[in-house]
Amino acid sequence: MLRLPPPPVVWLLAVLVTSLATSVGAQEPTPTFEVAAVRRNQSTRSDWQQDVRPGGRFVATNMPLIRLIQYAYGVPDHRLEKVPSWARTERFDIEAKAEGDVPSAQVQLMLRSLLEDRFRLVIRRETREMPIRTLVLARSDGRLGPNLLRVPGPDDCKDAASTRRDTPPGAMTIGGCGAISGIAGLAGVHTESVVLDGTGLTGTFKFMMDYAPGLSVTGDPDLPSFVTALNEQLGLKLQPGRGPVDVLVLESIERLVEN
Repeated sequence: MLRLPPPPVVWLLAVLVTSLATSVGAQEPTPTFEVAAVRRNQSTRSDWQQDVRPGGRFVATNMPLIRLIQYAYGVPDHRLEKVPSWARTERFDIEAKAEGDVPSAQVQLMLRSLLEDRFRLVIRRETREMPIRTLVLARSDGRLGPNLLRVPGPDDCKDAASTRRDTPPGAMTIGGCGAISGIAGLAGVHTESVVLDGTGLTGTFKFMMDYAPGLSVTGDPDLPSFVTALNEQLGLKLQPGRGPVDVLVLESIERLVEN
């Protein structure tokens, strides 16, 4: 389940990074939900949630349309172009169901079909020259930071939450367990760029970071930035560069076609 705004501690036991290679322009018909109800949410609440539940159910509450598009296509905001302002502010509730249990990747495809049907969404893929960063080891001797630890395998991730501790005042704490590519994806979200995994590390790792949440630090003024915490706490750093990046352009989108 995803929620906004996040609590002081965000614990991610898995980070899913979806490639554009599976999406736009695919030749096979896109799967659809068996039934789906989409309604505009008129509340003044700012929090939202979405959840993929057993039995092929997808539930979203008070979701901004832009977030639904991001989830359906597996792209961050900075790789979406020509998004109308209303798509960022209008929120929706969705109750949808597939014929049975389906993987999350299948739910994403079904959500694309739903957006195309109810919002007349048309998207095309283009390539842009954009900032690219590569996640590499920060230390010449290859040592990892104190908050990045190798674990035997994915089955051991269930015990990773036992390392949780109190969050420093004013800090954002985020942790996870999985492949290093998950940390690269997290870094891409924070730096609004494509981050490639160039560490050469394989296997499963658990990590935890404490850092300043943007500029709104209400506690310790010496809290590190995300990039500094990445270096000092995980022993990783970002090497900047530029390169071709796939982006999605919203060719057309309309306000909700009511049920």
